[in-house]
Amino acid sequence: MSASGPAESPDFPRTRRVLEEGVELGWHSATLLSVRTADGPVTDMAIGRTLDGVAATGKHLAPLFCAAKPLLVVALARLVTQERLSWEDPVARFVPEFGRHGTSGATLRHLLDHSIGLSADPVEIIGLRWAAALRAICRTPAHPGWTAGVEHAYLPFTSWYLMGEVLTRVSGVPLAEFLRREVLGPLGLRHTYVGMSTEEFERTRPVLAGVGSRQVRGDPAAHLFRLPVDGPDVCGDVGPASARSTMADLARLYAVIGLRPHPPVGVGEDVWAEVTAPPNSAVFDQRHKVWTRLGMGVVFEGRQLGEGSRVFGPECSPDTRGHRGLGSIVAYADPRTGIAVAMFFDITNEALMNRARIDRTSAAVYQDWLDGNRHG
Repeated sequence: MSASGPAESPDFPRTRRVLEEGVELGWHSATLLSVRTADGPVTDMAIGRTLDGVAATGKHLAPLFCAAKPLLVVALARLVTQERLSWEDPVARFVPEFGRHGTSGATLRHLLDHSIGLSADPVEIIGLRWAAALRAICRTPAHPGWTAGVEHAYLPFTSWYLMGEVLTRVSGVPLAEFLRREVLGPLGLRHTYVGMSTEEFERTRPVLAGVGSRQVRGDPAAHLFRLPVDGPDVCGDVGPASARSTMADLARLYAVIGLRPHPPVGVGEDVWAEVTAPPNSAVFDQRHKVWTRLGMGVVFEGRQLGEGSRVFGPECSPDTRGHRGLGSIVAYADPRTGIAVAMFFDITNEALMNRARIDRTSAAVYQDWLDGNRHG
């Protein structure tokens, strides 16, 4: 198997073997992985060949999907610190058209923990234009009998559009520009993009990793189709599928969220403590029909709640916080172990297969990390 990246990793043999076996089993054709601590990188791996037939490298930019949401949370936290908004402000204060169909009581806090009163995502379509998505969201009535802040349903696309719209209206700056100036730059995320310019797209096109979908039961070699996420229309937009990053950058982002003792530049200590605090209790996600622990823009490990609530792997502590995206990307930070992990698989499969892949990879990372510490 070919492998390359910022740091070759003979000291993570179990992890490498698991990733290579995934390629051999047809679970993915290429995979990228990065592990780091609060102080810096530990290991980076790139295994296999991408859907375009080129050797995977640590420079490849993977679509982040929902794993990019902390970027918006950090941006919102900066505005909260500046007292330009508060977590208790109704979303409709900034997007008045949103509160006209029973959702006027939904606050920014509810938006971050997916309890705004909608039971299903009305805009779960890759490539939907921003204005059209916002109109559809604002016309969707609250679920009958639901109260904001009480019932929860994970809304992968709606939450992105509403957070982005609030950021744009409050800042007065286009979302891509605001994130570049207020989040990506200060956090040192030099290989992360939300809303590529034409020049950026042309320059990075050779390292844009594609994603195939095979979310069916049966023969894993059958029914593969490529998702439309690596063209100029999606990469040049600022929608939920637009964010792209190397795994090294993504691990760095989650290290900021879960490992570093101080908040990002421009975010107050008290504001950041609230953002990163574990939830007081679990809630029932009406979308996935599981008990889960939802933080402010991240999910906390829930394996202690039962098999169906495990998120990041069998070895992760309950303090682990992170995000998954479309079954192809996983990023998290575990403050008890002291590592942040980002992994990308270029094919998303049936849900149980995706979970097995995450579990095996995460368990191998933990074992390799612990072995390295014992022998180091």
